Amino acid sequence: MLRPNDPAALAQRGFALIKKGHIEAALADLDKAISLNPAEAWFYAWRGSANSWTNDIEKALADFKRALELNPKEAGFYALRGSVYGKKHDYIKAAADFGQAILLNPGSPEACNNLAWLRATCPEASLRDGKEAVELATRACDQTGYKIQSLVDTLAAAYAETDDFENAVKYEKLSLGLISATPQNRPAMEERLALYEHRKPFRQKPNP
Repeated sequence: MLRPNDPAALAQRGFALIKKGHIEAALADLDKAISLNPAEAWFYAWRGSANSWTNDIEKALADFKRALELNPKEAGFYALRGSVYGKKHDYIKAAADFGQAILLNPGSPEACNNLAWLRATCPEASLRDGKEAVELATRACDQTGYKIQSLVDTLAAAYAETDDFENAVKYEKLSLGLISATPQNRPAMEERLALYEHRKPFRQKPNP
């Protein structure tokens, strides 16, 4: 590290370490970055992501709360916090955060995809809405040329929620054929394809 007391450099290295899965080292960098510059919202958001990786949900939520206090108009913070609420099985709050992310950044494929996935696959029936899921997932795929595996996978799940299993199978097969369909993702995708071929929708596992 050429700039050991530069909070931006520390935070950027921490963010890179998160992507590599080196969470303990990432947290150390981000803790130091925040101690040097406690007013930068993104540092808390990145640390929140790291805490989410370790399933330290309450610490992650506290970090995103602080990030949003510092920058309440950043759509990405709502999207990230919504994913943490999803891991907590607090689907109502997850849906609210995903919706706020879309309001702040309607052109974000990621924000549209997050809410579409919840509307298509939520174990709580009251929060599912196949029509909205298809609209959102189609918007995300249109914006990215149907080239991103996770987005096309969501579109397949959305069609399955509307009982349009022909399109569900079509888009799940497309998703499996994309280069970003990494080996670790394939078993779950193949299980979803089998469901759609048997005219069954996919559901996330309910809260234990």
